[in-house]
Amino acid sequence: MSIRDTMARVLDGFEDFNRRVRMPLRIHQPARERVFLTESGRAEADLVDITSIAKDGSRRSVYGYRAFGYDIPRGSAIGYMPELNIHVASLGRMPRLVFSDSDLGRVRFAILPFQETLKAARGLGLPKPPPGLAAWRHASRAALPAVARPVVTLCSAHTRHLPDFLTPQPSAGSMSFEDELHAALDDPSMPVQQDTAAFAGMLETVPVVVDTLLHHPDRGRRTLRHAFTAFHQAVLATDWPRLHVQLAADVAYRAQLAARHGVDAMLATLCPPHVRWKYPYLGFDGPGAPDFALGGRGLVLVPSMFLTDGVHRQLNDRQQPMLFYPARTAGAFWRDNGGRDWPDGRLAGAIGERRAAVLRALADRSGCGTTDLAAALGVTPATASTHMANLRRAGLVVTTRVARTARHELTPLGRHLLDTHIG
Repeated sequence: MSIRDTMARVLDGFEDFNRRVRMPLRIHQPARERVFLTESGRAEADLVDITSIAKDGSRRSVYGYRAFGYDIPRGSAIGYMPELNIHVASLGRMPRLVFSDSDLGRVRFAILPFQETLKAARGLGLPKPPPGLAAWRHASRAALPAVARPVVTLCSAHTRHLPDFLTPQPSAGSMSFEDELHAALDDPSMPVQQDTAAFAGMLETVPVVVDTLLHHPDRGRRTLRHAFTAFHQAVLATDWPRLHVQLAADVAYRAQLAARHGVDAMLATLCPPHVRWKYPYLGFDGPGAPDFALGGRGLVLVPSMFLTDGVHRQLNDRQQPMLFYPARTAGAFWRDNGGRDWPDGRLAGAIGERRAAVLRALADRSGCGTTDLAAALGVTPATASTHMANLRRAGLVVTTRVARTARHELTPLGRHLLDTHIG
């Protein structure tokens, strides 16, 4: 009995399924019977790369296969072709980043406004809005100018991927939207056509904006520069101060966690259940893939307010690996209408009027002691001390000791929060 006959006898509908996926528009190379069935939940006709790993460590890879949902046990795979005759060991588990000791010392954070623009455009263009973004999406679509539409098309053409050149290496310092846009679109050394071709190979239908980047890269970059600028001004610029405060608070919280309990504790609580940490592996949601060794380059962790449905990664050989994850407050932020439901559009109601008063008092009395602060607020020293402890945990206040006296000051984040969103 042939393999085809055996599979048809065991799996109901296998023959009909085989005929369906061999349609010319579905199969890039029908002569090789590029058929791959998986229960991973990925959208029908998505593209996947498959690596088979034998017990002796040898590997064989095949690329650009169409993935279709099929009613088989989770973690299983069925393929009908000779290249898949080694058990695909990595398919049923999370993709993983592999850390060395030196990688742990090179973990850093970045707040990237241009990358938030990409994630926002993705959320605007996907068929189904990511969790929490429905109201924001409804309002933003109404405000979107026609010139910005290529950005939405590009960023939502694939649920997980973009051309690599759109995510350049972040600098060690802070980067503005214009800084990132310049690095992505104005650097002549960026392999725009190569990156776009790799991205186009993942798509069932290539949109005009991608085709232009492939065949007329200079014109494509000019179009994207205008489109990204228009999108940012129409959709994000007004809300960016509120978004930045949330992202900065996330970074401050995780940096403080790492300082107190170590990088191991910070990674273990990064974004469950989308991310799982057990040294040396950082697993994250996504289609199964071979392990990716960081190779001493470390990892850039980038919080996002628009990536509410999982994590994204940027992994290539020319820059430090990056992992984008949902910020801690993203869910609550969007439930509260993007912070607009807080009194006067400000954050005093969110952190509490008492603690807002503490921040105001410290702005006027930088370096004051607990007793002086309590007198200024009209509370007991014990109450003032409790407020300070909570604000320190949030990364808004820093306390130093001179002899037996505690001196309190606002952190840059605390001052930014006060100036921009409390007043």
